[in-house]
Amino acid sequence: MAQTMVSMTISKGITGLGLGPETDFAELCMEMKVPFVAAIAYDGWERDWPEESRKHYWDLLEKAEDVVFVCGRGYGPWKIPQRNKWIIGQAEALIAVWNERAGLVGECVKAAVGNGLRVKIIDPRWYGREGQQAA
Repeated sequence: MAQTMVSMTISKGITGLGLGPETDFAELCMEMKVPFVAAIAYDGWERDWPEESRKHYWDLLEKAEDVVFVCGRGYGPWKIPQRNKWIIGQAEALIAVWNERAGLVGECVKAAVGNGLRVKIIDPRWYGREGQQAA
């Protein structure tokens, strides 16, 4: 992912701060001294996560340049797609770790392409948990 960020000349990141690649992206932004915005689907997003993951999430929120709770408080099945629409509306490019199957990531990629964003897909089979593409 770091190589992709450099090749796309990322000057600011936007992440939904979900577990996995979204959190890894925020960490890479910090390592590369790229400011990032945490675009959170709803207040309470992390409520059911393991304690260690929640603490890490809160730490990342503190380090974000800005935090936006896109859909207010509490879960709703429409809130993650709405957050993705918000991100697409703010972004110039999209880096997605995606297996090319139907689902929320696929919908986000289609919306990004439809809005004329530059899109880079990272195959999850080659994605390392340290936020790097595996060799």
